[in-house]
Amino acid sequence: MMSAINSVLGALAPVLINQPDIARYSKSYRATTWSQGVGILLSKVLVMFLSTATTAAATGVLGKSFWNVWDLYDSILDHYWGPGARAGMVFASLGMMLAIVITNAGSNSLPVGADITGLFPKYLTIVRGQIICAFLAPLLVPWKIIANAASFLTFLGSYTVFLMPICACMIIDYWLIRKGNFHVPSLYVTTPSSPYTYYKGHNLRMVVAWLSGVAFTVHGVAGLLAPDSVSIVSKDMYKMGFILSSLMGGLVYYILCLIWPCQILPGDMDKEGKPTFEMLAANEGFFAYEDVTTITSIRIEGEAADEDGSEGSVTREGYVVETKDVKAMV
Repeated sequence: MMSAINSVLGALAPVLINQPDIARYSKSYRATTWSQGVGILLSKVLVMFLSTATTAAATGVLGKSFWNVWDLYDSILDHYWGPGARAGMVFASLGMMLAIVITNAGSNSLPVGADITGLFPKYLTIVRGQIICAFLAPLLVPWKIIANAASFLTFLGSYTVFLMPICACMIIDYWLIRKGNFHVPSLYVTTPSSPYTYYKGHNLRMVVAWLSGVAFTVHGVAGLLAPDSVSIVSKDMYKMGFILSSLMGGLVYYILCLIWPCQILPGDMDKEGKPTFEMLAANEGFFAYEDVTTITSIRIEGEAADEDGSEGSVTREGYVVETKDVKAMV
């Protein structure tokens, strides 16, 4: 049972990590909540139930269980070579092809493009990242992953080991460390006063927490590939990988943030007291005296604005934002 749940969580892990890449296109907070709640429930619970029911039914009719849907379609045509069966397989295959295209575009191509762009924003865009993803995909030999059910389940299970610590750190960072506060203008600058610059652009707390979560359970993967290579305890830990890796990664990140506190707000704003939960949510991540021009760099360097927007001296620490056309002080 735990192994099966671990496999299901493995299929969910990429969605949990990459959903912001898709959700950012929504026009309202509500649009991202009900759609994901309903969509994930239907796509995972209902589809997996239908898959199990279909496999059981096919076993009774065809006398053999098929884990790969394409093998099932092939067997149906071998047993029932009629116009109805052939037409059914055409429509079923078209549905599978559509599902594969949508899944790869939404869960694979776009998130990879966004992540690679985040690593190398000076050289890449999301589209360029997607093109790189298309070229790199064959190098991962995906046909070996789906060669048999055992390798496919091992692949899905290993997802949780590597991705759930990231998910746990994201949850701890948002709910406990930052208390739901993200300063949007600070996301667009790389100055040391930005709370998202961390240490030379790297959040070392997250790196250590992720390595801790992975190392805590990854040894169990060897038990699936070579059963006699590790102990039964290691195998059982891997079967609970989604729980153990999440707990370890989240716990280590929280402890490191207590020892080495994160900067929550930019500059001297961070010294005015602890922010309340989702304090910036009312202004969509902006302070009351800020707006979108803080990011789009409307005010030219040399001009300044008070908190109320009038010209004068800058009362808060600002950032210099450089673009191709303008160098602005915000």
